[in-house]
Amino acid sequence: MPSTNTDLNPHISILDDPRTKRQIAALAERNLDLGEANARHPLKADELERARFQHESNALAEENRLYAAARSASSFLILPLDGEKPLVDPSQATRDPRALFEWWTAWPEANPGVRLGRVGGLFALRVEDDDAYLRLREMAAVEMRDPDTDRTWTEYRELGGALVRLLAPGGSVRYRSRYGWGKGFTRAVNEEDRERQQQHPQTFFLVYSYPSVVSGLDAFDYKARSIGPGLKVLGEGDVLPWNGSILEGDIRVVSPMSQPPEVPLWLAKAIGKPRSRKAMAAAREQHEADLRATNAYWMALVELQRTAGEEAVKAALADRERATKALQEAE
Repeated sequence: MPSTNTDLNPHISILDDPRTKRQIAALAERNLDLGEANARHPLKADELERARFQHESNALAEENRLYAAARSASSFLILPLDGEKPLVDPSQATRDPRALFEWWTAWPEANPGVRLGRVGGLFALRVEDDDAYLRLREMAAVEMRDPDTDRTWTEYRELGGALVRLLAPGGSVRYRSRYGWGKGFTRAVNEEDRERQQQHPQTFFLVYSYPSVVSGLDAFDYKARSIGPGLKVLGEGDVLPWNGSILEGDIRVVSPMSQPPEVPLWLAKAIGKPRSRKAMAAAREQHEADLRATNAYWMALVELQRTAGEEAVKAALADRERATKALQEAE
């Protein structure tokens, strides 16, 4: 056996060390014990099926990074895309790992896409270019005034959202050093910065979560429509290529894997369509019904504690009344 660089004596194998021998023997004995235990208690059919599927899923994820990206984003409603076009009906978008495995086995080159809309809990705002972003910033502007000094200024409300970027394929890395000063030097440096920025598409997306029904802020629907030049809402019925997708021109999609933040209220009012009170009441009723269904045990326990507490209070009041009466009779 070749010696290692850390051997104190390069002419002695590490296996000649008594301590190492004991460690290897203990590990082998443990593996034998595990094998005998598995033989005495074999996996059930459903456990064996789950283990087999997990092994096949891991193997496919190692071979296919698009499937690995889809599997890692399964907290959203996922479906396969041919570029940006869904390969299945968007209503079939799912979090089921077996469905994802079947789709990417059938279409190994498919991009992972996320279903938008109220069912998926997400909607997006497409910003076409820098000019569109400036128009979006103008929507966020609020003119402020100090009544004491009559001074005015502009503040910008938070846009929020999770950023989904489109990145151009990487090219060769160039290192250039510039030395100098003055306006000409500054213009040259700024021009280089603009060239680097223009290598990537200007289009990006801001993705938002629907507000919680409990908060009472879920008062708007977000349907696909243009809200200005270069600005478009993507909502019900739309699909957004997600992290790991490869678009035309080898453009890569980079997106967050965590749940996007809720839409700010001012932006919801600006781009959303108001929901009817009937729809909001039905949504709250459904939310409460879901809570009752998922937390039936805890709700029953809380109700039992409440009932027991009321009975204890009644018993204590009755005891105090009897004690007061007894004291009055004794006097």
